[in-house]
Amino acid sequence: MGAAYYNYGKVVSKEEFDKERQRIIAERIKEAEDDDNLIDEEDLDYYLDELQKMKD
Repeated sequence: MGAAYYNYGKVVSKEEFDKERQRIIAERIKEAEDDDNLIDEEDLDYYLDELQKMKD
C-alpha cells in the first residue's frame, strides 16, 4: 500500500500535496519578510536575557 497524502482532511495526489505545501511555504516566507512581523531589538534582548536565566 502506498503513502496517503492529505490536504485539509482530503486524500490527494502527491503532486497536489506538494503544490499546496509549496504555496503554504511561500505564503509564510512572504509574511516573514513583512517589516510589521519583525521582533524589536529590545524584545530580542529581553528574550535572550530570559533564556540565559533559564540556562543558569
